[in-house]
Amino acid sequence: MRRNALLLLVLLLGSSLPAAGQEILKVRWDGFAREVAARGLAGREVSITSAAAGVFRTRLLSVENDGLRVRAARATKQWASGKKEANIPKDQVRSVRFHGHTGHRGVWTGLPAFGAALGIGMALAESQDALQISEGPAAILVPVFIAAGAIGSGIAGYFIGRATSPRRPEFVIEP
Repeated sequence: MRRNALLLLVLLLGSSLPAAGQEILKVRWDGFAREVAARGLAGREVSITSAAAGVFRTRLLSVENDGLRVRAARATKQWASGKKEANIPKDQVRSVRFHGHTGHRGVWTGLPAFGAALGIGMALAESQDALQISEGPAAILVPVFIAAGAIGSGIAGYFIGRATSPRRPEFVIEP
């Protein structure tokens, strides 16, 4: 009975979490350059849709006035400029999608979850002394369960925070 109630509670709380969608922005080239600089997105993994090479994945090094400077990949051979870099002309770029999540929401939910579980565990350990359970297997198992619960809560909090953190944006470049 308790297990079913706990399972129902977890399902209800988990279903109410917002899904983290990816923001899609339609911008001109100068707006794209401003947004990348303002959000600190240079140096991130991106998928670029180009007119000549289709969709390919690489690392964005910088946004220049005449195009993108990226890490060289197989798909960027035609724009290679040496030093393991390629310069893709801005008229060839259709969209740039950044990979990953923004912020540190996973850390900021994981740490409090870990702390709360540790606090609850310490309260249980204190009640263990009040109940005078200081011998036998309970004296060993209770601290182990406290540590496992705190670590498990911290990990769960991290992944819940990461799942709800916003994804990095996709920019569709308008002519």
